[in-house]
Amino acid sequence: MDKYVKIWDVPKGKRWEHYWNYYKIHTIVGAFILILTVMLIKDVFFQEKPDMVVTVASTRYYSPEAEVELQRVFEGYSRDYTGNGHKYVDKYQIIMSTEANADMQVVMASQTKLVAQFQNTDAAVFLMDQEIYDYLRSDEEEGLYADLTELLGEEARDLVSENGQRIYIKELPAFQENELIQSLPDLFFVIRDESNINRKDKPEVSLAYQNSVDFLRNLIRDDAEEAS
Repeated sequence: MDKYVKIWDVPKGKRWEHYWNYYKIHTIVGAFILILTVMLIKDVFFQEKPDMVVTVASTRYYSPEAEVELQRVFEGYSRDYTGNGHKYVDKYQIIMSTEANADMQVVMASQTKLVAQFQNTDAAVFLMDQEIYDYLRSDEEEGLYADLTELLGEEARDLVSENGQRIYIKELPAFQENELIQSLPDLFFVIRDESNINRKDKPEVSLAYQNSVDFLRNLIRDDAEEAS
């Protein structure tokens, strides 16, 4: 039967068979495009806003178990800052090799991800290693990171090192006996300076920044709560 026959000219019992025989590929492709469109709309317009964003940037891999433990730690010391009844912590993972023989395409992709996080106004807290810190350091980039003793007060003084900008996760009292945390590379927390992250003085960015400061304060006080 000719596919250009009008559908109502096809006998009732054979209309679906006729349609499927001639338009199966069109239907499958159309359904696939529809699903992708719905997923895109969901991600763009209905994506849940995280309570906390922590960017973990390292030049070395560590165990999947340690990665899961980091997520648990972040959720424990975060709060329900969005007020939606549960906590969602976005742990944004970046592994970037600095070896001379590294795959340049992979390195460039990681560099792009890292730079993108510095454009994200929700990404104030970074957990990084020395190599990443050195990579990001620039003599012209003054004020990139905040002084943690000024932000967190005297209670943080004994934990803060390197010009007041970093706190090593392994040195936090809560994790001295945590074997998974102690198995990590020498990672330390830094927080971007608010003037660097909130150049347009937006109140919502300032609030998110204060939540990031609160998260770090909870860590040094060992003030955890169960994730809900």
